[in-house]
Order: sequence, then structure tokens, then C-alpha cells
Amino acid sequence: MIEKYFIKWAAPARDDLDEIIEYIAQTNIIYAVQVLDKIEAAVMKSSLRITKNGMCLAKYTRLFCGVCKVPETPGNYTPRAVTDFMALMIAPVLGEKIADFVCGTGGFLISALAILEPQVKTTAQREQYVNSVYGVEKKALPYLLCATNLLLHDIDCPDVMHGNSLEKNVKEYGEKEKFDIILMNPPYGGSEKDAIKKNFPPELRSSETADLFLSVIMYRLKPNGRAAVVIPDGFL
Repeated sequence: MIEKYFIKWAAPARDDLDEIIEYIAQTNIIYAVQVLDKIEAAVMKSSLRITKNGMCLAKYTRLFCGVCKVPETPGNYTPRAVTDFMALMIAPVLGEKIADFVCGTGGFLISALAILEPQVKTTAQREQYVNSVYGVEKKALPYLLCATNLLLHDIDCPDVMHGNSLEKNVKEYGEKEKFDIILMNPPYGGSEKDAIKKNFPPELRSSETADLFLSVIMYRLKPNGRAAVVIPDGFL
């Protein structure tokens, strides 16, 4: 099994990451998502992430970014341990709508679905389950991986959009475009054009991308809704 090979391979003395990246990247996208998912699950169960100061998890992040051909920055990948914990704390229930406006490959959405799955007992509840998550991703390849990931988790028609969540005026969102739960790890350190900033009230306009995403969360969260968001130290 490739995930077991990865755990063995990820010892700190080894650094020949390119061979695994090349092997996975040459396969079809569905197999690539399955392999990445299995490796991540194996990493989360492995004591290497504790005993070797996170070396195995760090190498998985490098592997993920290499296969997806995206820069290795904190905003690109949220470890499963984090997405699972945040979803667990937010405690979604069937019937609630869950969103991630920078969903990447769908980590938060998959973690939420994992909590909802045991709640499904009837056909009607299965219908609620498959319509429970919504995502938006700006980058083409992570968007495609997210849609594929959701398909592999029995979401036959993933409600995932390819676009920029900041491009619509926040005052134009109606009640049907609001959500009970928002799970996100917004990109930090980025900047947006003036045309994007005009989609926000003057008092909320900012050059910092993360500030704008927090404003989107405020406008798209239902009354009494719940949000769990990753933010850096000192951000607030």
C-alpha cells in the first residue's frame, strides 16, 4: 500500500520527495485524490507526527503541494487534524447548510460530511446529506480536486463553484445565499484590486484578503449561525 510506503519513507533522513510526487502526478486525477486521501489518513494515525516533530505531516504537505502544482504556503493546505477538530467543535447536524468560500480540495467539507454521515438513517436524510455542503475555489486544479473528492465521498453532484468569493457585492446576498455553518482557512498576506474592494462597505474595505473574507463570512452567515475560521496569532 502506497500510504504505508510513505510512512516508512517519511523518516527525517530521507528527502527524495520528487519520486513520489512524479509517480502520483502521472496517474489520473481520481487515483491521485484517492492516494492523497489514504496517505493523509495514514499520516494522521502515525506516531511519526508526534515523535518526529511533525516531520511526516510536513512532508505530506510538500507532497500535496507538489502533486497539485501549487506553491507551498500555509493558506494552501489545512491538515486533516485541524479540519476534523473544527468540524467536531462546530457540530453540524443534518438539515444545516455548510460552506467554505476558499474550499481548496474540500478538506473542511469532507470533515463536516464525516460527522453528518452517521446521522443518515432514511432516504430523506440521505437527500439532506448530499445537499449539505457548498464550496467556492478560485484556483482551477484544487477546484477540480475538490469536486473529485466530494464525488468519492458519495456526493453525486457537488455544489462547488470555480470562482472568486470576493467578486460579488456583499450587500447583494439574499437569504438563500446564507449558511448555517461556515468553515474556512482564508488566505493571509494577499491583496486585492480596487475593483474587488468596492464590493464592501467603506468601513470594511481592506487591502488584506483575509479581512475581506471575514466580511464575507459576516454577510453570508445566517442569524444564530456558527463559524469556525483559522486566523493567525494577533490577527484580531
